[in-house]
Amino acid sequence: MISCDCCAHYADPTIQNKVEEAATARITAQNNLDHYNKKLTEEKARLAKAEELATEVQNEFEVRMFSALNSHVQIFVVQSWREKASLFCEQFDNPRKVDLVQRNLTSVQNALNEREKRYSL
Repeated sequence: MISCDCCAHYADPTIQNKVEEAATARITAQNNLDHYNKKLTEEKARLAKAEELATEVQNEFEVRMFSALNSHVQIFVVQSWREKASLFCEQFDNPRKVDLVQRNLTSVQNALNEREKRYSL
């Protein structure tokens, strides 16, 4: 083995210990970084699933609330419409029989055609 004064520091055990400690610290830091990145990816995936579920629940809630509100509005509109309609004509029970509706429709159409013939220019 060649020995010289310029290479004496390579044989110094304190420097070798410092290098080993630095290498160990570097490996530990790299392992910690890898672990953190893996956990970060896992947590981002969990967060995306949770956000998707939250959006689904929010949409379902909004649909139910809109449906409930809409049904209340429809009931009010129907009641108001019935009150106004009752001023003009009697209320017909629904569903009416098809043949009765067809006879009424045919009767009205025939009367309309007769009046058109009678008063046509």
